[in-house]
Amino acid sequence: MLCLLYIFTNILFIAESGMRTSFYNIPKNKVFSTYIIPYFFITFIPCTTLFLPWFPLTFFHLSWLAICLLQEKLSPVKYYKITDYGKIRFVFFSSIHFCVICSISLITTYTFTEIVRNPYTMLNCTTIAMILFITIKFVLLTIDESFYFVLNQEQKKDFRYFYYFLYLSIANILIQSVLFSLKMSADIPVSYIIFSNLISLLLMGNYIVNLSKIFQVEHAENSFSILNLSLNQANNRIKELKSNAHFDELTKANSRLYLIQEATRLLDYQTLFSLIYIDLNGLKYINDTFGHKAGDDYLCNFVKAINNYLRADDVLARFGGDEFIIIMPDCNRANATQRLNSIRENIEKNTNSFAFSAGIADSNEGSKLDTLISIADKRMYKEKIEKR
Repeated sequence: MLCLLYIFTNILFIAESGMRTSFYNIPKNKVFSTYIIPYFFITFIPCTTLFLPWFPLTFFHLSWLAICLLQEKLSPVKYYKITDYGKIRFVFFSSIHFCVICSISLITTYTFTEIVRNPYTMLNCTTIAMILFITIKFVLLTIDESFYFVLNQEQKKDFRYFYYFLYLSIANILIQSVLFSLKMSADIPVSYIIFSNLISLLLMGNYIVNLSKIFQVEHAENSFSILNLSLNQANNRIKELKSNAHFDELTKANSRLYLIQEATRLLDYQTLFSLIYIDLNGLKYINDTFGHKAGDDYLCNFVKAINNYLRADDVLARFGGDEFIIIMPDCNRANATQRLNSIRENIEKNTNSFAFSAGIADSNEGSKLDTLISIADKRMYKEKIEKR
């Protein structure tokens, strides 16, 4: 019978280990050391202690507790996902074990002492307790596969009452196992033993469920915080990319894309504006004579000089190479011409180092941006020819 129980319980434990392995994503190379070896001792050593002549139940629970603690050491917390899993496992199984013994005592003619001192009745009770224990675990894993909690040292201080109750439950079980092995156990009411262990099971289960929910909420809050942080970083990155897309990398003038967006917006709203097409003279000579670094500095300095004389709502954009376009809202061609002449005079007076040709068109001359750019470009080229 011992051999049959040994084989049967091993099949149950290995089946349960396979289910736990799939839920907790335990590596296959950890299954043997984590489950198969501990289950061999869990089913063999405690069952052999039931054949001891003195205090068989006490030695059974002591060996069960030792093996549960050993399994906890062999299996890292990250695989169990439950802190102090071995102690919790011991309390649950032992409480069920006591309830089964008391129930057998109620429905049969056996007394406590007769059940405890008879290894075969104890084996039957142990088998029933193991079946119930594994069935409950199967059900819990099926209902909620995210049922877990892991406490670090700081958190253990916050949940110290749970650990007080856990250690008291372990002490209570060991004391009961001693009393069950003595003749004085006959004086203990069966109802007291059953209900005390049922209350212990319910309280332990309530503690674990609440801890699991607390840590699931905390995990969700942490995940939300991380997600929110990632979202903010992504939004900031998008803003940065948009900002970079709106400015020319070299001169820090507005980009061609930004120019098109602004001019299109003004055309859509039928807002009067003038477009000044500028071609900066002398860039090729500077590049050929002094190098491209000097040419880049020439472009940057030109943008700085022009910006000094533009309004806040004017848009200066680099259109390409040494070509720039200025958008002047609420300004017709005549007004834009006056402002451009003033800009030229100020630049020549203060720097005397920039020469450029320009052509002007306003939004009254066309409804499309390409049309306005083409008109301004032709007028700029005409001015360039005249200056030559």
